Amino acid sequence: MVRIGKISSVDEKRGTARVLFPDRQNSVSGDLLIIVPFTLSGNVYYMPEINERVVCIYDENGTGFILGSFYADNRLPSQGDKNKAYIDFNDGTVLMYDKKEKVLDIICGNGEINIVGKKVNIIEK
Repeated sequence: MVRIGKISSVDEKRGTARVLFPDRQNSVSGDLLIIVPFTLSGNVYYMPEINERVVCIYDENGTGFILGSFYADNRLPSQGDKNKAYIDFNDGTVLMYDKKEKVLDIICGNGEINIVGKKVNIIEK
């Protein structure tokens, strides 16, 4: 079963969230697992925000998953270019990779950038 709702709470440590379903008399789900790209050989951590609209799916045993969010008329993509991968953190911080031009932009609008390593190389070609 596929359902659409809004995030009502997030368990940051477990990587789960609860979802409010307005079509079900504002019922709130139990903890739903949040789908991420991978967790075994690496880790991606990015939790949805409260009130973010999400698509959820339930299996035949009733286990629920949050598949992700989606663009809507009131919240369109920041970039409309298929050649760019883009993360906008809404505080002026942006990570953008232009696949066509082979350029990575890191813009930290209101904070610091820390690069930590045993050895840091900046190589210009």
